Amino acid sequence: MKNLTVFGLISIILLLGFSGCVDNTNKGAPIENPPQSKICEFPYGNGTIVSVDYIGKFENGTIFDTSIEQVAKEANIYNPQRNYKPIEFTIGKGQMIKGFENAVLNMSEGEEKTIILPPNEAYGEINKSYIVPYPIEIFNNTNITPKKGMRLYIRGAPVKIAEVNETTVLLDFNHPMAGKTLVFDIKLINITIPQK
Repeated sequence: MKNLTVFGLISIILLLGFSGCVDNTNKGAPIENPPQSKICEFPYGNGTIVSVDYIGKFENGTIFDTSIEQVAKEANIYNPQRNYKPIEFTIGKGQMIKGFENAVLNMSEGEEKTIILPPNEAYGEINKSYIVPYPIEIFNNTNITPKKGMRLYIRGAPVKIAEVNETTVLLDFNHPMAGKTLVFDIKLINITIPQK
């Protein structure tokens, strides 16, 4: 009986160790596809470097970004200045949007998946306090005639002109993808575990 109990405990420990994701609300039982409220531990730990190919789409299927050159050409978003290759990032460094990094956490090399990220897992909701009125005179000494929908760069950050009238320009400092649900087809190409 004692051997059976020890064997059972070892089996549970091994199962948890290899599953990658643990449901803290269910006494540590492994789960295959954890909901967002669950904690998912990357089996290789923070500091692990991963490379991922991806295709980013809006909910209607329109592709807005990709790491794959042929896909960019077919979607008419090809940029000859860009080097199309898998993106590389370090787990735990905050280099990627939260939902994208979380999706990679329980993947293995060569695995592919499609994820749907609501705004809170992507670039956030639209924050109305980031839409700020400015006097139209700020454009007096520029070569810019402000128009609604125009995108500008102010100190390196993208800004959209939300509204224009005779006296005021509303500048929207929200991220261009704020408020949008995004879809990503991702493939984990490589995992590099840092040497200690």
